[in-house]
Amino acid sequence: MLMIVLEQPETAASKLTLQSLPAAAPFDIRIVRPPFAERMNALLRDYSLPYFAVVEAGMRLNPLYWLQEACEWGLLPSETAGIVAIRDAYGGCRGRLAPYPFLWSTEAVRAAGGFETYARLPFDSLVLESAYRSLARIRPWAKAAAISPFTGMRRSSRRLGDIRDLLGPLLEGTVQGPEGRKKTEPGALAGGTEEGDAPLCSVVLCLYRDEDLVPWAVRSVLAQTRPDWELILVDDGSPVPPEQYMGDLLAAPRVRIFRHDRNYGKARALNTALAHVRGRWIVELDADDWLAPDCLAGLSQAEKGVSPHAALIYGDHYEWQQVPGREPLLKGIRRYGPGLDIEAYVRKGQPVAPRIYRTAAVRELGGWSEGGLFGGRLYEDMEMLLALGRTYPFHYVPEPLYHRRIRKDSVTRQRETDYQRWLEARPGGGREES
Repeated sequence: MLMIVLEQPETAASKLTLQSLPAAAPFDIRIVRPPFAERMNALLRDYSLPYFAVVEAGMRLNPLYWLQEACEWGLLPSETAGIVAIRDAYGGCRGRLAPYPFLWSTEAVRAAGGFETYARLPFDSLVLESAYRSLARIRPWAKAAAISPFTGMRRSSRRLGDIRDLLGPLLEGTVQGPEGRKKTEPGALAGGTEEGDAPLCSVVLCLYRDEDLVPWAVRSVLAQTRPDWELILVDDGSPVPPEQYMGDLLAAPRVRIFRHDRNYGKARALNTALAHVRGRWIVELDADDWLAPDCLAGLSQAEKGVSPHAALIYGDHYEWQQVPGREPLLKGIRRYGPGLDIEAYVRKGQPVAPRIYRTAAVRELGGWSEGGLFGGRLYEDMEMLLALGRTYPFHYVPEPLYHRRIRKDSVTRQRETDYQRWLEARPGGGREES
């Protein structure tokens, strides 16, 4: 039987696991490093046995279990997803126990489309947990026998505990209805929201060649705890339309897609969305970022205290550093505080996220500028903030509502010299800072 040992790049703990496995145990051992999902799916492509095992590097296996209980695996009911053990998933710092799936039904995993790959789940440390939650909705999991499969379980780091706390709700894919939090199919209408109702907000996501990023962003919208939203995607002339690689995520009536015949730039894409939004507020979601699960609930709460003249609601955000070949690393929270000095932020090149615009104010300004030095292809967000700030007040929400991914290969990072040109070319851009 196949046994997959998952090892993170920064560890070398596989020996501890392999040394604890009895020599007589009939396993084909494969050590897998990230990307976990892609490599596990490749191993399973031609795999013929009904079950396979997956353990994290560093976990010590109990020889009695792996020799004695293996013969019982063939007696599991055919509808079983696999077997789970219970472990302290948070290193003792949160006192929380979690199921740990270690034996998997080959047929069940294949029927689910395999493990979720990077675009759907850019966190290797959550691949097993996500697959477990997904299968648990449709199949029962068996519990390990009285003999424990492990003599020592690798305690997860505080970093992993933080990731699970922050992103667990996105894996669950739940929405908030009148009865409280409940599960729905991804993208399904919930909480009494009808297709014709004007939603609280319109989440706008513009994309171009973002196949490896945008599914996770879309997933964060589908998992919002407040249901009165619509999602508008504008594909700015990508060679591969989004329906081809995430059609299941786009099936809900609240998701609408508009496609340009060629690449016009971000400002034109935003204006295309602006022509179709129905929400009182526009939440701009960048393709490489994602929303916190309670982002729209926080917006709803904040709206009660917002001045009717305020054109922008902004809050704090989590910052993640994207390292090539590894999952994003949480750097911390970027906090802005009230009284945002937008001119200072613009001159320093520091983005504001989230950006939640009052729809009426943006329309009054005529939308995003498609002119200027770069024809609306760059820094359209800065131009909009400056334009709104000259006329309207902003409102601050003192909590992180958004997750921002920092990438070295992003357009902004690759064209930093252009930003200085834009600063100098804009009206008043050449003046000295006071």
